[in-house]
Amino acid sequence: MYLPGFHECQFNSSWFGSGANEWDSVRAARSLAEHHFQPRIPAWGYYDLSDPQVIAKQASLAREFCIDGFCIYHYWSSGTRPLKKPLEVILGNPDLDLKFSLCWANHSWYSSWKGFEVKQRTLMSQTYEKDKAHRQAHIDFLLRALNDERSMRIRGHPVLSIYDPTPTAYLADFIDHLRCDALNRFGLEIFCSAWLRPTYKITTKKILTIFDNIILNASVGMREQLKPKPFNGFLPNPAWAAQAFPDALKSNQLRVAYWFLLSKFGTEVKLLDYDKFWLEYMQKYQALSLSTDGKVDAQALVDWDNTPRRGAWGSYFSNYDLDKLGLYTRELASSVLALNPDSIFYINGWNEWGEGAYLEPDNRSGTARLQKISKAIEMARMQAGQP
Repeated sequence: MYLPGFHECQFNSSWFGSGANEWDSVRAARSLAEHHFQPRIPAWGYYDLSDPQVIAKQASLAREFCIDGFCIYHYWSSGTRPLKKPLEVILGNPDLDLKFSLCWANHSWYSSWKGFEVKQRTLMSQTYEKDKAHRQAHIDFLLRALNDERSMRIRGHPVLSIYDPTPTAYLADFIDHLRCDALNRFGLEIFCSAWLRPTYKITTKKILTIFDNIILNASVGMREQLKPKPFNGFLPNPAWAAQAFPDALKSNQLRVAYWFLLSKFGTEVKLLDYDKFWLEYMQKYQALSLSTDGKVDAQALVDWDNTPRRGAWGSYFSNYDLDKLGLYTRELASSVLALNPDSIFYINGWNEWGEGAYLEPDNRSGTARLQKISKAIEMARMQAGQP
């Protein structure tokens, strides 16, 4: 998974000040507890993804450690494309040796990714062009990318994944439009996947009437650990109250007052258990694979620490270590090879520095994460008798 957020974007500049980008939060991160590893400093420095040489260097390192390609987040809302520069660099430089697929991150943008705000702002709402003619520009852009010879493929079909499958009526029509255009104009059959998260109230059966398969988001392994408790410190937890009593927090003033008080008196960073996360994820992956006849892809999580973005409202793995990363990745890869040998094995992520989920070298462990992932996949393949 590849985040294109590390460059100057006019939207971030207008919302947060000139030149604002993901590196701001990464630089400002601080340790919040004993043995909490922050700030995390990239070994290559705070690079700019509008530079083709940076992307070429990333691609070269990925190939060195047997990472086949990058699944790049793509944003589109009524013709608006934030964070578009890296993908434009790739498409505009055919000599860049880089395999890629696209994940349409079809979600709204909120101010919370830059830290606590008493009143969270909606920065950009995700909207959809309902009219076929209006969405043609989006279809044209996607086909420009999917028809690129470097576009990653499943059984010869270019791969597109969609982050949120819940606007089902729209997406069914959109995907049908995309597939018809791809076939008529380029002779391409598009392979479409949907990301499944624990909060979505949609059945896998419904998803598979529209999409070719499902990608099980790693967040399902955190679901139980992140469930809100009735109290956060000595104050009632508004997140819990909103779930338990949906009408209790209808008043905006009451909601704002709760969040303000919690920010001052009741906030404590949440410590997550790495072993429990992996156990829960692998159980859910195996069950879903069996119930869908193998129409599911897995996602390994390198690490997790979103305190650069969320501060004391964030969470991180308190018992993470590199040996566990290698062990659990090998176990999941072995399950994938046994249940879905033709699927894509996603890794979150290549450069999610604001969430601690990155494979790029840092100033503490260098390329150790890449080494563990690469070795784990190699051993799983050997065990399965695959090259």
